[in-house]
Amino acid sequence: MPHAQASHRGGGTGSTLPGLVGMSPGGGWRPRDYAESLVHETVHLNVFLADMVYRLHTRPAKELEADEHQVVSAVKFGQMRPLDEAFHFAVVAPPLMLMQRPLTTCPKSATWSGS
Repeated sequence: MPHAQASHRGGGTGSTLPGLVGMSPGGGWRPRDYAESLVHETVHLNVFLADMVYRLHTRPAKELEADEHQVVSAVKFGQMRPLDEAFHFAVVAPPLMLMQRPLTTCPKSATWSGS
């Protein structure tokens, strides 16, 4: 497994490298932080693969960045996002919400529990 120093903390995937997950854990990460990051990135990978096989969007990602294809983000409240990115976040959010549900330490749990 390659290792490199990173300036930010979190994880990431890319549609051009399906199957590759990058993680940059913080010093205070607990096992559930690793689990949440893995679930988050696994869902992203599945959406990338579904898009490759089934073409979830009829327009290319670059075209979806245009103002007329912006929608309100399901996660970044009130923020406009390209349709494909907003869709990704909307699909990733429910599994993470289910993971957080039994935990009362999540600051957004009060927001989620009412929806």
